[in-house]
Amino acid sequence: MTINNDLKKLLEDLVKIDSTTKKNSKEIIDVAADYLDRHEIEYEIQVFSDDKGKEYFNLIAERNIGSDHFITYVGHLDVVKPDSDMQKVPRFKNNQLSCRGSADNKSGSAAAIKAFTDVKEKDLISNLRFIATTDEETGGIYGTKPIFEGLSRNINDIDIVIEPFVVNTHYGVLRLSIESSNSTSHTSEEGPNSIRNIAKAIVGLENYLINEYTDEKGNKPIVSPTYFSESGDIEKLGQNPGFSKVYLDVRTPPIFNPNEIYWDLEEKIKEYEGITNIQFEVSGPSLNTDPKSKIISEFEKLGYQFGLSKASTDAKWIRGENTIVIGPKGYDIHGSNEYVDLASVEKFYQDLIKISTK
Repeated sequence: MTINNDLKKLLEDLVKIDSTTKKNSKEIIDVAADYLDRHEIEYEIQVFSDDKGKEYFNLIAERNIGSDHFITYVGHLDVVKPDSDMQKVPRFKNNQLSCRGSADNKSGSAAAIKAFTDVKEKDLISNLRFIATTDEETGGIYGTKPIFEGLSRNINDIDIVIEPFVVNTHYGVLRLSIESSNSTSHTSEEGPNSIRNIAKAIVGLENYLINEYTDEKGNKPIVSPTYFSESGDIEKLGQNPGFSKVYLDVRTPPIFNPNEIYWDLEEKIKEYEGITNIQFEVSGPSLNTDPKSKIISEFEKLGYQFGLSKASTDAKWIRGENTIVIGPKGYDIHGSNEYVDLASVEKFYQDLIKISTK
């Protein structure tokens, strides 16, 4: 299967823009808006700001046929930071596209934009909505979350959250930071060391979480240190550091509430020497859609197989009766060799139309 030229051009226009979260939010939304303009489809731009005044642009378009419910395509256009300048350059080869954002998440979003514009209203089985956001990679709290909080919902609504994998259930996420403060000393002394304190706490918390929060299916929490800072520098190699801070990304099996786990960790952290602060950053619940949902059955007829993902998505802010995560086949997501299979992009575009029409 070969990707059609119009879809390929739209995808190329999207990946040309470096839309690392918090960067070029308006510019990437403008690409989607311009495409809808050319097809004479109306849309709304919603802008949300964080506590530092940074604006996040989002686009919402609807094709309303008077039904009592919506099928909604939800795609994010922000990406994680490229590993190198080379990752910013789109490379089409062997029916694949390689670059940052090719798989996560511009290919699926491009397919959704085109499906949304190409479908004929007389053929729709319900109202159709398309949403594009620009902050999924940092939590979705300035995009999907407030947008869906402002929507009127129906139990029959179908939410198709676009990502480069196919799941009906995924882990929750908890992000927090821990700090260690102590007096500095010479490294020849067995004095306090904030880095050592942090390291012991990470290992201890990880073991505790695995012991306490592994579910009956054997799904374990995942603890990933994502950023570390400390007060030392190259001139202080002979000094035990007095302050260190680490950010942790904790992925939690679907049956557990990330907020309750954080409250547990607030107490547990008191057992570790030298840890002076634990700070909640952000959390998001898991997704747990019934595998017998009708929308899952419809996609299964088209060859898709649903399962569990340990990643978190913006579906966590929707969690309707018929909320799923699905998209083209992406590889090395967030990695140095991210790419998408273009045949799967074309198939996904065609399948969205099939799902949405009579």
